[in-house]
Amino acid sequence: MPIFRSLSIVMVVAILINTMAPTLAHAAKYLQDSEVNPNTLIRDAYVVVTYYDSKGKQKLEKGWIYAIDETTFKIRSRAIFGKETIAYDKVVSMIMSAETDNRTQQMREVEQFIREEKKRKIEQAISERTENRPRRILGKLGVGLLGGLLGGSVGGAIGANINENICNRPQYSGEICIDDEVALGLAGGYLIGVALSVNWVDSHDRFIGTLGGTLIGGATGIALTNTTEDLWPSILIGPIIGATIMSELTRKPPEARRFSLGLAPNSDGKLSAIATLRF
Repeated sequence: MPIFRSLSIVMVVAILINTMAPTLAHAAKYLQDSEVNPNTLIRDAYVVVTYYDSKGKQKLEKGWIYAIDETTFKIRSRAIFGKETIAYDKVVSMIMSAETDNRTQQMREVEQFIREEKKRKIEQAISERTENRPRRILGKLGVGLLGGLLGGSVGGAIGANINENICNRPQYSGEICIDDEVALGLAGGYLIGVALSVNWVDSHDRFIGTLGGTLIGGATGIALTNTTEDLWPSILIGPIIGATIMSELTRKPPEARRFSLGLAPNSDGKLSAIATLRF
């Protein structure tokens, strides 16, 4: 019984620690621009800082703050000659740990902050991608139909003009003319109008994918109509549905502009997470 009691206590403690982990996980701070100043920096804190050097090139440094002056601060990394002086007015952003004697814990705080921020950005991007999906899809369907009808009208008018002004002339009739210039103009204009309109609704999709979906949908609509004449509306509906589906499948959500995460070896031969902050 004492053994089982001890195991129970250990399990309860482990559960409590795990529950409290999000709160106690880290005390890292995120600072940017004028927030980085002598009053906000902590001596001996571990930082990952993005700044501009004397040549105007953006750089990233990580290390411990060992000097804080009025206009600059100095950090020291684990490298033998790893010292850097940075001016406050050159700082873009900074992640800073809490002040503690445990340097490993400081690094973990900053790295965990980076991981959580990356996770938050991914979740935000996914949310932005999905939260407006029903409205976006309805917009693509409606605007795609209107754009297709407009494109078809323009294409049909061009086909009629070719038929009237060129194909009726004997010297040209055997070169560029076919039997149904108007029908070809209507079909081509409709397909192009659908693809352009659906692509215009969504600035994050790829036009080549949308155009491919339009052509696939159009071919499907023609096949259904040839099989069953009652399904003739599929000639109009197929391209719009195909374009919308491929537009959704090929779209890319907005990229997180602030953070990019990478790994780099440190002096211990282990990998550390490094964030690049962009604005």
